[in-house]
Amino acid sequence: MPAYVQPWEVTEDPAVARGSLTSHTFSSAIMGNSRQVQVYVPAGYDPQRADPYPVILYHDGSDYTRFASIKTVLDNLIAAARIEPIVAFFVNPVNREAEYATNQADAFTSVVVEELMPWVAANYHISSDRTRRAVTGPSYAGLASARHCFEHPEVFGLCAPISPSFWVANRALLNTMSQNDLTGIKWYVDWGTYESSITTTGRVLEALLTQQGATFKAMEWHEGHSWGSWRAHQDTMLEFFFPGVNATSSNSVEPPSDDFDLSLYPNPTNGRTTIAFQTLDAGPVQVAVFDMVGRRVAMLHDGTLPPGSHRTEWNPAAHAAGTYLVHVTTGPDSVSRMIAVLP
Repeated sequence: MPAYVQPWEVTEDPAVARGSLTSHTFSSAIMGNSRQVQVYVPAGYDPQRADPYPVILYHDGSDYTRFASIKTVLDNLIAAARIEPIVAFFVNPVNREAEYATNQADAFTSVVVEELMPWVAANYHISSDRTRRAVTGPSYAGLASARHCFEHPEVFGLCAPISPSFWVANRALLNTMSQNDLTGIKWYVDWGTYESSITTTGRVLEALLTQQGATFKAMEWHEGHSWGSWRAHQDTMLEFFFPGVNATSSNSVEPPSDDFDLSLYPNPTNGRTTIAFQTLDAGPVQVAVFDMVGRRVAMLHDGTLPPGSHRTEWNPAAHAAGTYLVHVTTGPDSVSRMIAVLP
């Protein structure tokens, strides 16, 4: 689009010291197969360094090297001291849907925890501290990343599910996560406004993390399910997990801001609650309520409204006590707020 700004970190700078990317074949006894693994080490990598390097696992690994310019991103961020020097490894699936999302997901999780991480630790000077170990990936790989961290927080203390496919199996993983403590993990969650159910479940996860008081950063962009979006936000995730001395809260691409306000009162409520919001322009508006596993429990408005202030009401009498998410979408913009329903 005409106003698009190329992220600075994806452009190779000849003045920047370059790390190296080495390819390996990793064989699994658990699954009886082999897969490609590429390992990035930063410029000046020292296998005898007193402080072992932090490490990040990228699922859908070769997609990051092909579509996200990830080696250049790492080189640039490290050279600019936006992140500290890290080791990164990029792992490809053998059977993507099965390993990341369906009938081989448990076995693949065992491969990552019991075989792959020990293999990397045996061959590279990486930290054994869970708070220095991250895992990430997009879509199905985002689902797998969340599973690895949620089921094995002793291995990964940093989790970055990107546009995660929580819709798989009727949101089974997200439903289980919603019933357990997520505060032992530091989360970076990233999705686009135009990703259908992924947008809804991203907002649900954000609400869960907020409710539990977890350490996290959740970013929604006016983007779709694509590498054009995912590659542009690597700096935000990496700086959140591995900040260097020049780390900044800004991103090479700025997130969208809400163009309208949303207020809920009373909140908490044990009866009717008022939902008040403003729109800048005339256009289609949806006001919906979701439970904490992403199921829509009420559609309060779905139609065109003029610009100005608007109100609607929700009566939660037919629903169980708990936390819900009120979501208002108007044109390209959206905003969500949590509401507590008392017994």
